[in-house]
Parts: sequence; C-alpha cells; structure tokens
Amino acid sequence: NIIILVLDALTARNMSLYGYARGTTPNIDRFASRANVYHAHYSAGTYTTPGTASLLTGSYPWTHRAINIKVNGLVAG
Repeated sequence: NIIILVLDALTARNMSLYGYARGTTPNIDRFASRANVYHAHYSAGTYTTPGTASLLTGSYPWTHRAINIKVNGLVAG
C-alpha cells in the first residue's frame, strides 16, 4: 500500500523528523518510524496546483498543463 501525504505550506526545516530541535511533529515522527522516509525532496512546481498535479500524475507541469489556473478571474501563481 502507498500513502501519499500532501501538506501545503509545511517545510522540512521545521519538522523534528528532519532534525528540527523541538518536537514539532510527534505524530508524523511516530508514523515515519514505521515507514520509508526520503531525505531528498524536489518539487515540480513552485505552488500547490502544479506541484500536486505532478505528484499525482507523474508528469511535469508543461505536460499536464496545471500551471496557470484561473480562480475568480485571476491567474493563480
């Protein structure tokens, strides 16, 4: 089974799992103790829409085209 957790606006530098001195993410730490944890992370996009779309489709933003999404007449990103 594969579980993908997508946490918008959370950085690794503030997670105790990745070496932050305070115990900020105890539940994630407990889950990670029984899971595969990757320490090299790369995003296909600079904001949520293209990054999540790339994660779920396995393709780059210029392929799935989720890059200039209009929300209420405004272009997001």
